[in-house]
Amino acid sequence: MQRFQKYFVGLFFLTFRMKKIPLANRRLHWGLTIYGKSLLFFILIFLFLLFVKTIHPFLSKNAPIKADILIVEGYLPDYAMKDVLKEYRHGHYK
Repeated sequence: MQRFQKYFVGLFFLTFRMKKIPLANRRLHWGLTIYGKSLLFFILIFLFLLFVKTIHPFLSKNAPIKADILIVEGYLPDYAMKDVLKEYRHGHYK
């Protein structure tokens, strides 16, 4: 009870002694060693490379549907317009 009163007085009357307002305490904790950190690093690198390798087929799918109209994005560069023209000719668009 006396310990509580000591901190209570320290907090509410703002006596700025470090013993009155504890901001941190010391604890025993588990941490990674250099081997654990290096293993974690290599696992993260492996997962990143796997992600980079497998995301391209997912993002670059082209599944055109049968339609009479070809819609083209306006921000395409000039070299992509050659492919658009080729698709326009072979796709029987109006």
